[in-house]
Amino acid sequence: MFRRILLFDIEKFIMKKPVFISIFLGLIFTINCIASGDEVSFPKLKGWRLDVSSKVYTPDNLWDLINGAAESYVSYDFVDLHLADYKNKAGTTIHAELYRHSSTENAFGIYSSERSAEYSFIPVGIQGYLDEGVLNFFTGQFYVKLYSTDSGEDVQESLKLIAEALSGHIGHNNEWPGLLAAFPPEGKLENMDHYTRENFIGFNFLHSAFTAEYEGGYKLFIISGKDRNEMLDMVRAYLKFTKQDIDPEQESSFTITDKYNGDIPVVLIGTYMAGIIEGADSEEAKKKLNQLVENLGK
Repeated sequence: MFRRILLFDIEKFIMKKPVFISIFLGLIFTINCIASGDEVSFPKLKGWRLDVSSKVYTPDNLWDLINGAAESYVSYDFVDLHLADYKNKAGTTIHAELYRHSSTENAFGIYSSERSAEYSFIPVGIQGYLDEGVLNFFTGQFYVKLYSTDSGEDVQESLKLIAEALSGHIGHNNEWPGLLAAFPPEGKLENMDHYTRENFIGFNFLHSAFTAEYEGGYKLFIISGKDRNEMLDMVRAYLKFTKQDIDPEQESSFTITDKYNGDIPVVLIGTYMAGIIEGADSEEAKKKLNQLVENLGK
């Protein structure tokens, strides 16, 4: 049985992008969208038979399908998984897996934890990558995985065809998580940014951290509290662990002396804590941190 997902806000879309009204309305009626009944569904494609599995996996039974990896998915607030097979007359079968998470941030989190900067990236959804018999991408709340046991150029083209159809079908939000834009672009390594939902750098009092890696071997991070008080509570817990007598309400810039992760320069601004990992002595890293803080202030 299909599960429900949030509807795309049509009214806001039309108000913000009136030029695309006719295109958008055309897509609603020409594509078998998930707008009908708010259900997770798969698009039908000409020349392909669609077989949708009636079994839906949830955090309670995901272990039955991907035992070793289930914990990672659940840690990113996994909601449910829907499965289907596409088969054509040539005998090619493409297996489709739609992992739904609670937000774009969490879908990006699990996607970024499994990608490698060395993959061949393609413009599908927010981002995707293609390998022999495999195409994975994420869009909105979904991490989509397509694969086939068949091989050859036709199979690769079929993977891209089905990926584009699925992206258009479920991709009501094709924007990167907003905080990624705060990282200074100069010297940032491509496809080496990540999102950690919990236990950042091994501490259960740190959560929801975005990171980006830079030339020179250091990382910048952003930890966001739901409000200023929650952020300060996280900082106090960290300072208590490191046994440092610093009042984060009085000092907005200092270095945390962490025996496990090294010295970590941090700056507090609003509801954010920004900092450097593995680059406490780098003047370039400190300059990038100041730029990051400036961007967060905007």
